[in-house]
Amino acid sequence: VEEVWEGRRVAVGNDQVGLFRDPVTVGEIQRQGYVRLRLAFAQVGWHGNTSLPAVVQGSSLDVDFAAQSFATTLVGSQPDIGAFSVQATGPINVRGSQPGVFISEASQSNARVAGALTQSGRQAGYFFEKPVAGSLLTGTTLWRQQ
Repeated sequence: VEEVWEGRRVAVGNDQVGLFRDPVTVGEIQRQGYVRLRLAFAQVGWHGNTSLPAVVQGSSLDVDFAAQSFATTLVGSQPDIGAFSVQATGPINVRGSQPGVFISEASQSNARVAGALTQSGRQAGYFFEKPVAGSLLTGTTLWRQQ
């Protein structure tokens, strides 16, 4: 486990999961343009009486660098809760100590999303939490430019 951390810092995280980046390569991210990233990997689960996996059937992550904002959607299903939808929007830091970090706005989202972009803006990762059926739907995602 220590090898994973070596030379990296947590960009965003909670007590269960953390997204790591190399602090040497993180600088200001691009400030212009728009990019749509495609889902490369997702691990989603519902944590009720038992922890069971969920399946993602649709997804999007749009980044507007000029507006310094993001919008994402994950749609899927899980046997115990049926269909689910995660929708979130919020700001992206483009400079400062955490460039590329984004966190959802609670008033505009149905889940808590926290993530980070690479310096080039061509990849991103985020994790999410959403209360569902008296428990928690959680997931981690990896996104790449189309």
